[in-house]
Amino acid sequence: MIVDKMKYLSITLRLMALYMMVMGVFAIFFQDAAEFMYLFQVVDPITTRMWGGALVGLSIFYLLASYDVEKYRLLLWAGVLQLTVSFLLTVYHMGTRIIEPAQGMIRMIVTPIFLIILLSGILSHKKEKVLFEVGGKTKGEPQGPEQIREQHPLQGK
Repeated sequence: MIVDKMKYLSITLRLMALYMMVMGVFAIFFQDAAEFMYLFQVVDPITTRMWGGALVGLSIFYLLASYDVEKYRLLLWAGVLQLTVSFLLTVYHMGTRIIEPAQGMIRMIVTPIFLIILLSGILSHKKEKVLFEVGGKTKGEPQGPEQIREQHPLQGK
């Protein structure tokens, strides 16, 4: 079951990377199309391009983390923080009428889905981690440093 969750977490991170990359590229290069696509009005093009650059950086982070989810498990909490802040800011902006409900609907749907999948993948981890196995030993036999030194593959080379 854990392998399946890691596989789904990797796929989710790649989808998040794709989503962030598309948003970032449109914010940097195609601001008129981004206004139409995301239903927002660009007030300052420079700030929007900087925001797009941050999104591209996040997409690279998610993409790199997707290749070895187990190794970057602790760094994925940054993604949880980013998604939580994005969701809360969208709720705040919709509540204060800074944006219309139609403008925030994509984020209100996509963000919680990514957040739930990301949290379920992060929180499902193995109870114990096998660092190495000594060949030919069973679980009941002692595996002290003497046995490890005797069977080391580089010994005598």
